[in-house]
Amino acid sequence: MSYDLSRKKCLIVDDFYQFRRSLRGMMEKLECGTVHEAGNAKDALESARERGYDIFLVDYNLGEGMDGQELHDELVHEKLIRPSTIFIMVTAEDAAPMVLASLLYEPDDYLTKPFGLPVLQQRLEKALTRKHALEPIYRAIEGGQLEAGLQVADIILKKHPRYAMYIHRLQGRMLMDLGRYDAAIQLFRAILKKRELAWAWLGLGQCYYYQRDYTRAQKALEKAIATQHRFLAARDWLAKVLMEVGDMKAAQEVLEQAVQMSSKSVERLDALGDVAEENGDKEWRLRARRLAVKHSVNTRHHNANRYVLYARALLDDMDGGGGLTDRRRAEEFRKQIKGLRKSFRDKLEAVIRGRLCTADLLEKEGKEKEAAAERDEALEEAEQLQGVQDPDTLLELADAHTKAGNPEKAEACLKELAEKHQDDPRIRNQLARREQNKEAQKTYDMAAEFNSEGVRYYRQKDWMDALKAFRKAVKLAPGNASYVLNAAQSCFELAENDREAEALEEAWQLIESIADLPADDYRHERYSKLRAQVIKLADELDVALEQGDE
Repeated sequence: MSYDLSRKKCLIVDDFYQFRRSLRGMMEKLECGTVHEAGNAKDALESARERGYDIFLVDYNLGEGMDGQELHDELVHEKLIRPSTIFIMVTAEDAAPMVLASLLYEPDDYLTKPFGLPVLQQRLEKALTRKHALEPIYRAIEGGQLEAGLQVADIILKKHPRYAMYIHRLQGRMLMDLGRYDAAIQLFRAILKKRELAWAWLGLGQCYYYQRDYTRAQKALEKAIATQHRFLAARDWLAKVLMEVGDMKAAQEVLEQAVQMSSKSVERLDALGDVAEENGDKEWRLRARRLAVKHSVNTRHHNANRYVLYARALLDDMDGGGGLTDRRRAEEFRKQIKGLRKSFRDKLEAVIRGRLCTADLLEKEGKEKEAAAERDEALEEAEQLQGVQDPDTLLELADAHTKAGNPEKAEACLKELAEKHQDDPRIRNQLARREQNKEAQKTYDMAAEFNSEGVRYYRQKDWMDALKAFRKAVKLAPGNASYVLNAAQSCFELAENDREAEALEEAWQLIESIADLPADDYRHERYSKLRAQVIKLADELDVALEQGDE
């Protein structure tokens, strides 16, 4: 071995004991410093949290629980895999292309069984050589120094041109993380002139999506899929674009195809469940919700919302006639509510949602008095809730108040929902169905128009006019995190380009106003990145940011 592994820590994950022992023997012959084993994903995660590893050798099929793909995604999410970490997926020979296409994040390499020491050594050396060459870039990314990372990438590209595609991919990600979409688009276009690469088309589509240029985004993502048919990430993003433009039927078709290729992604299943519900497709809605619950257990995706969404899908599939299908659905419904109460008994919001679901089931079964009592008790408990963020919870509370004869409270829930989630196409449709107060709707439509105006100015790099438009949107809908983030982003651009402390302080105030944004909200990643950028720039400009209450 040309590289010294004596200081490296390796984790082997496979559900077959004999294979783990065989692979351990190979790593020990390569003089790896520390070699640990795990027989399943759960043990692997615990070991990684406790010890941290430089090398992961993971079998795709891990028996019960998470598979290698889900383990990989969990490790990435928890930052237990750094850019400098080596992750090699082990698969059966005929499954390798399918496995790699289904991964949300790509591994460094894959090995097909059976293989021996020479093949393992070759793959490790190849990965280590590349990681060593790109180490300065990884170090900058891990330290959050993305601008420095871009500068270092240019230097390393000249020194190691054979790694051009790896470097360009890292450059694209850094530019997108910095919100420099025009520069990222220029990079992806230059790459695509030389070679048709699915990941470059995906990056281009993502940039256009963030710029709200959905026509170009759709074309780029369709190109990505045409280049690599099983590129599931591109299908996920194409569905997002189609949902934004209101083509729910096409979005569902794209997601159905993706789920048929791989049903492991909980986010994909959530999206399919949402769009199937919008389209009135009970069969796909049920299937997606059921699989989302199944695959979320023992992962970061395990939450009360998925139990409730599945329970409601079961409820809506009952015709109330008391036939065999209804009885089976009711039995499965009660099983899900029991699981919800067991897993989230200390979460008041989850308990209330479970009770509201149960009230609706009792109502469907013709037990009106029991249903009314259960609903009233749940709504009484709901008075203790503060700052509800989840849109489905607000919808359920609004519907429950309507059934309980509390129209004012129902309207208040819908108003809060519209203010916070007007930019979500699914929520817009739900509000339209409930015929929310027309005057309130006019206000939120106006806020959406101001936001769109701000986006147009932002694309032109007219930060000040963009900020003026975003401020108007925020004034009309102060609870809408998307509008707040857009305004904060414009403030940040002004501060960064003109070195204005006042603009930076405004950006910080805006960001702090949505500090209670749930971690599983789709906008939370953007919120976290922008918050970190503002703090970093404040240090550079020596601006004291006023911290909110802990």
